[in-house]
Amino acid sequence: MLTKIQRGDEALRGSEERFRQVAENIREVFWMTNVTKNEMIYISSAYEEIWGRPVGDLYAEPRSWLAAIHHEDRDRVTRAAMTRQATGEYDEQYRIVRPDGSIRWIRGPGVPGARRGRQDLSPGRLGRGHHGTAARRDGVARQRRAVAVHPR
Repeated sequence: MLTKIQRGDEALRGSEERFRQVAENIREVFWMTNVTKNEMIYISSAYEEIWGRPVGDLYAEPRSWLAAIHHEDRDRVTRAAMTRQATGEYDEQYRIVRPDGSIRWIRGPGVPGARRGRQDLSPGRLGRGHHGTAARRDGVARQRRAVAVHPR
């Protein structure tokens, strides 16, 4: 019996280590929060590279990522994050302002997370964020459409 438990523990540790190796070496940000977004369950190290902020800040204050969002995008992204991630309909593109003042475009799709029994682990709060040419191009195109429809 003890050997079976030990093998199970070893398999779990191996699985966790493989996940960690994959997640820490992908250049996208992966995250998982609880339902109310007041607990960061996991954030990949790519957050530090892309956002320019330590992951420890998110573990200490899980909603601190919202403060980095460009002021013109923040209300829209906040509303979407709080309402649409749970249904898997969250797929926002927005700008962040890094501590050095540089701006990065982020595309942050979210997907419903897993449930374990009655405990809600992360529905709608599992997602990824990445930056780059495609996100920037798509974001600029969307802004142009918005200006064309709603000129200032």
